[in-house]
Amino acid sequence: VKETLTLAGLLLRPNNKVVQRSFTDYFLKVDDVDLWLLFKELLEAVSMNIKPVRTLKRIVQNAPPGKPREEILTTEECETLDSFSESVKSLEYAMQFLQLMCEGHNAEMQSYCFSQTDNSGSTNFIEKTVMLILRLCKNEAAADCCDEEDIACMTMCFELLVEATTRPEPTNQNFIAGAGLVQGAEKILSARWAYMRRENRDDAYPEPIRSLKNQVSLLLVVLLELRKDDFELHRNISEFINPMVILLRLVFVHRWFLSREDFMGQGDQSEKGGYGPRPHLCSSEGPPSEASCWLDDPMQEDGLQIPDLPAEELIAGYQEEDLIDLFGEAFNLMVFLEELKDHNKNFQEKLEPKVPELDTSLVYRASAEVVNEVQNQIRLMTKYTAAYKFFEGWINLVEIVMGGVVYEMRFRIPVICGYVQPVEKAAILNEVPIDSSEAKLQRFIEMCVELYDMSIHRRDLSQWSPQFLSPLRSCSRGNRPVRPLLFFLKNDSLNLNRLSYIGLALASLLNFV
Repeated sequence: VKETLTLAGLLLRPNNKVVQRSFTDYFLKVDDVDLWLLFKELLEAVSMNIKPVRTLKRIVQNAPPGKPREEILTTEECETLDSFSESVKSLEYAMQFLQLMCEGHNAEMQSYCFSQTDNSGSTNFIEKTVMLILRLCKNEAAADCCDEEDIACMTMCFELLVEATTRPEPTNQNFIAGAGLVQGAEKILSARWAYMRRENRDDAYPEPIRSLKNQVSLLLVVLLELRKDDFELHRNISEFINPMVILLRLVFVHRWFLSREDFMGQGDQSEKGGYGPRPHLCSSEGPPSEASCWLDDPMQEDGLQIPDLPAEELIAGYQEEDLIDLFGEAFNLMVFLEELKDHNKNFQEKLEPKVPELDTSLVYRASAEVVNEVQNQIRLMTKYTAAYKFFEGWINLVEIVMGGVVYEMRFRIPVICGYVQPVEKAAILNEVPIDSSEAKLQRFIEMCVELYDMSIHRRDLSQWSPQFLSPLRSCSRGNRPVRPLLFFLKNDSLNLNRLSYIGLALASLLNFV
């Protein structure tokens, strides 16, 4: 099975429409009920063994560090874990195949994953996938003992659901929204994933968790995608999910990023006298269930200061893949927030980035507990407002026409767009020929490719920092390296364009002298 699905995946990559079309036509012509029964068996081999396998994994996790698994479990128990791992790998091949078949908005295959009406029997693989996710992470305790294998399995499930729902596919959207996965997504987003924190050098937000939450939040966005004709789904989802979860996640990702980069030199001082990122966990010892982090409680004062710099400068030097890795969850939640806030007044009010003012007379009129609660709320909203402003600038809106209907679609602005000058965009609009539609399209593409190359070059120049200037890293500049060419290239190369006017002024002055 693995070899066959591997070969099918190789044929379908990268986005091979011809092979995808051939597979789809074949599935629709024959009775492939046995294939879907096989996929169902692969999924159930994982789903039905989660509870006993997790019990064994928990025993291994709580054992003394460094002790081999064979000394903790019996031979039969070790074989059970190995068999489960093989089942997960087999399911991964099947899901990757279905994901590749749905890729590129393949509407027929998206619907086929939900129901195979032309077969002698039908398997709702979307439902099976949703149930597997809910079993893998049914509560916070289950999330805390999930290992990398469990995380990879859930991430794979969400990747399939995203591909099967994007286009949009209304049947899959409505089913997933009503199958309990929105509430399950809320649990996944708010969970601590304690064991994964311990296993990833005490990082409170390790890469496997970032990848999982990126896919979870992306699915929430996809559920609402292009549903202008039906806002009932928006209202239902806004009732299902707690807005405080979104607020707390935006705060967490923002503060995690600040502590990770240590822009203001606020981290732990090393033996050499320098500063590094502050450790996230309160203690490096103890069982995984006690992997608490000072970032988990945003109402407490954490001492982090926010650099007085634009977000573009704070992430200078980062590429597209870096932004997806670090901020994928936050960007998706910002889009999700913007999609929902107009459909639920309570949702909108709770997520409005506004810091309440402290009534100075409250100290004399209320108890210490009430005053402390108000101060905590102010502290929380202050952090949320800073996080909202950091991520808001990256979200933009575009109007698209599909089926004669105008839709609004929000997206994250690519990094390279910050290095495209308005004058160059205007030049494309003014210089593209309008005589022939074919010539217009060809020249437009050529000019866009040229502009892209120029923007890449401008980005690389702006990030250049000579080695001899490395000691000049300054806390006033967010503890970032000095980049001398950035002065000329930032803000659409405004200062660079001013050089011509300065040169003209100097030439005029010399003529008068």
